[in-house]
Amino acid sequence: MRALVAGLAAGSLLLAGCTSGSDDPSPAPHGSPTTHGSLDAALSTPVEDRVYPQVGDPGVDALHYGLDLTWSPDSSTLDAVETLVLRATSDAPTFQLDLEHALAVSSVTVDGRDAAYDHEGKDLVVRTPVTADQRYTVVLHYAGTPRPVAAPTTRSDFSTLGWTITPDGEVWTMQEPFGAFSWYAVNDQPSDKALYDFTISAPSPMVGIANGTLESRHDEGDRTVTRWHLAEPASSYLTTIAIGDFRETRDRSASGVPVTYWTPRDRPALVDRLRPAADELGWIEDRLGPYPFSSLGVLVVDSRSGMETQTMITLGSTAYDTSPEVLVHEMVHQWYGDTRSRRPTGATSG
Repeated sequence: MRALVAGLAAGSLLLAGCTSGSDDPSPAPHGSPTTHGSLDAALSTPVEDRVYPQVGDPGVDALHYGLDLTWSPDSSTLDAVETLVLRATSDAPTFQLDLEHALAVSSVTVDGRDAAYDHEGKDLVVRTPVTADQRYTVVLHYAGTPRPVAAPTTRSDFSTLGWTITPDGEVWTMQEPFGAFSWYAVNDQPSDKALYDFTISAPSPMVGIANGTLESRHDEGDRTVTRWHLAEPASSYLTTIAIGDFRETRDRSASGVPVTYWTPRDRPALVDRLRPAADELGWIEDRLGPYPFSSLGVLVVDSRSGMETQTMITLGSTAYDTSPEVLVHEMVHQWYGDTRSRRPTGATSG
């Protein structure tokens, strides 16, 4: 997340800096790998966080999250079906995920079989025995009004983390060092990277935006449905979602990287502020090498901060948040922070 220091120069910013489980897994969501073997890129070695030990479970290695999310702004209700493929890192009688208690779980299955669970506070404990290095497919149904969680910070530009609802029912998220559990069941720890697919349904003209590439966008009655695929493993704090009346503007860097700007439709001038990003990306590639992902997006939301959310940078709407300095800062994080090996436990970006 960018620091609150005005006038940072781009040059100084550069210095900132197994075996399968059940033979009958539950159906995979849209865009999900069809076999567990294709998930090996997401294998991690989760560890307990020394700074925030209350989040994450080192017994879980999440490999793929399939999130099917339906947003109803009139009631501020999120209805979700989540399909999670995980690897157990040790033998255990149960396993645990993080999920804000405001989201009520109605069912959990493990490899197609109903599973007992407890959900106290943010700890979702699934009472199914697991075996080290075995993989399991977990399907959860949950619903409720997501609420952000308190941020462990004294910074002035934010005080909460995770799912944030604006007065007109739009949604945005930023979550560092944790807070993804405010909207999905997750091993919310930076040492555990996973692959992602998102399906987001919202009433038109709202549109759902997430990490990765936009695979499809279509209308179903009075709702818009988008599907996003993130092909490279990401830590949970680097995921993002936004739902609102956004305008899509497409661009391309000199090296051929697709660049997309998502801006509030009622603020067209913001697009012009973001357009230097394509040229800035080329400037960074000259110094750091080829951009490490297949696409780059820049998303502007009703916030006062900025975050290097993987492949889809999330920026606040202030003049400083959309400045060239902040754009370069968050793009450089795609090399340093997003693609590098898991950072030391509890460490956060600049």
